Amino acid sequence: MRARSLLSNRALSRARSLRSDQALARARSLRSDRALARARSLRSDRAWLARGLIAILELARGRFDYVSIPLDK
Repeated sequence: MRARSLLSNRALSRARSLRSDQALARARSLRSDRALARARSLRSDRAWLARGLIAILELARGRFDYVSIPLDK
């Protein structure tokens, strides 16, 4: 009877260990997913900032290209 209880205790502790390993892996996966999403968001923000600046420069250049500057010599 004692041998059976030792085996069942080992099996239970092994199952508990596997569950905790799976929980740790799931937590790591969630953490890395969040980090990737945050990095993707930062890249997107930087891209919008760069595109916005380029658009402003193009608008300004387009607006001021047509201004004639008299050259007096």
